[in-house]
Amino acid sequence: MENLYLAYLGGRLSGGHIEMHDVRFVHGETIRATYGQLKQQWVGNKQGAHLDAYIRLHHIDGYQITLSTEPSPGPWLYFVNFGGYHAQQLAELHQFFVVVAESPENAKQRAWQKLQHNRSIPWLQAHLDDLKQVDDCFAISLIDSPYYIHLNFQGAHLSQSQPLQPDWYGFEKL
Repeated sequence: MENLYLAYLGGRLSGGHIEMHDVRFVHGETIRATYGQLKQQWVGNKQGAHLDAYIRLHHIDGYQITLSTEPSPGPWLYFVNFGGYHAQQLAELHQFFVVVAESPENAKQRAWQKLQHNRSIPWLQAHLDDLKQVDDCFAISLIDSPYYIHLNFQGAHLSQSQPLQPDWYGFEKL
């Protein structure tokens, strides 16, 4: 059975001074089965590409996530990224959300509501324009794949999303 994974990748970009990071959405029976996809999708130097963390996405906003070779009629799964700052951290901090929505505008609104309810956000100042926009918001799709993401409403017992806590984190070279 194919699963949907959100993978947090790290590695070097040509000319960069520090390690860079990106998120990718891939499918496979296991996370290890996705390593070829992840390495191919990494935008930097392939030899240093590595997995920092991942989560298998199985239910969001009361919808069970499945994969099918047939296109989905909607709603869609969106990834939303907020950035912010903390006085004791030099680097910008990020908070990711995955939401079910009918449009990017609706996805941003739903993620903003979740952000406001999340009391564990470590930053003190939102990123430059986050009160009006988010850093990134896009409908999740599988690149170069025969699979489409389907969302099946399951009712109240899954009404809350799974926490976006990693199933694994560390360092594993792809």
